[in-house]
Amino acid sequence: MNEVPQKLHRDIMRSVKIVRRRYYLFGLLTGFFASLVAMLWVVYMRMIEIGSFDFLSVLAETLQIDVSLIVDFKEDLVEFLPLRSLGWSLALFIVISFLVGIIFRYRKVLFLKVDKFSKQIIKK
Repeated sequence: MNEVPQKLHRDIMRSVKIVRRRYYLFGLLTGFFASLVAMLWVVYMRMIEIGSFDFLSVLAETLQIDVSLIVDFKEDLVEFLPLRSLGWSLALFIVISFLVGIIFRYRKVLFLKVDKFSKQIIKK
């Protein structure tokens, strides 16, 4: 068998490292996506439980009437919106966006077929 060029060997080894970890990356992305869906469901149920949607409609009517009343709703806003749950949902969304960015950045390597390199070696 012929010697494998150094550049081709480096490309193969880099791709093998990423390909070996792609299932973990997909599993991690799936887990975070499921967590985000669950967290958004918790936020939705919590908002129904404490009547946030009724409060938001009242807030929208108030905004149409007088903008100065927003200052008076400051305490109500903190009381009726589940800020902690919304914060966790936002954090999960940011992590999922980061993981999707990684997948799009390395999509050629993640979906690589192993026989690609064997054809290059045979050509030499």
